[in-house]
Amino acid sequence: MAGNGGEKQVQVIHELLQDDCRRVAVAVNAYGKASRFHTWNNRVQRILEAVHLLYEVDV
Repeated sequence: MAGNGGEKQVQVIHELLQDDCRRVAVAVNAYGKASRFHTWNNRVQRILEAVHLLYEVDV
């Protein structure tokens, strides 16, 4: 989608505004991804990995 001045993104937005079922499906899918990947456990893991890389210590 990148690199075309945003025309494709605008087109997708218009399509989603016209299609309730597709819009709900996109929202449900996004919520599922967010609830799977954006957890406190995942955040702590990323912080610990960064600490390990920066300071070369096991935490």
